[in-house]
Amino acid sequence: MSIFPKLSKPVFLLIFLLWFTGVVVPPVIFMQLRPQWLVDLDQPELQEDWDDFRNDMRAQSGQDFPLSGPVQRKVPKSKEPPIKVWLRDYAGLAVATWIIFGTVLFSFFTVMIVGLFSKNQLCCRNDSEKENHCDSEDT
Repeated sequence: MSIFPKLSKPVFLLIFLLWFTGVVVPPVIFMQLRPQWLVDLDQPELQEDWDDFRNDMRAQSGQDFPLSGPVQRKVPKSKEPPIKVWLRDYAGLAVATWIIFGTVLFSFFTVMIVGLFSKNQLCCRNDSEKENHCDSEDT
């Protein structure tokens, strides 16, 4: 007797389609949209907004001027907005992480759900039924 139930082809196909739509499709869509997002992030207005933000943080850090805010802030080191750096430099890492962790999580829940609905479960009401069922399996 195997601990894994035999899956019919429709159930296996359903599991595969769920995995594919949940783990593979989002990174594909992300990688298709990424170039346009990078073009949108190259607009001078967005860079000016980021530079203004960095200047505000510099003013609140107390480095160049006396401290003007209630707390001392750190000046962001990047000269570009973080989303632009992330999309440009770390998109591949994000996709790989999504696929690896998504597959592991999906596999775990699939095993749990398939085990929950398998027909090999013991459905005994008391200990004597359980013993009788276990004795019949041994023979």
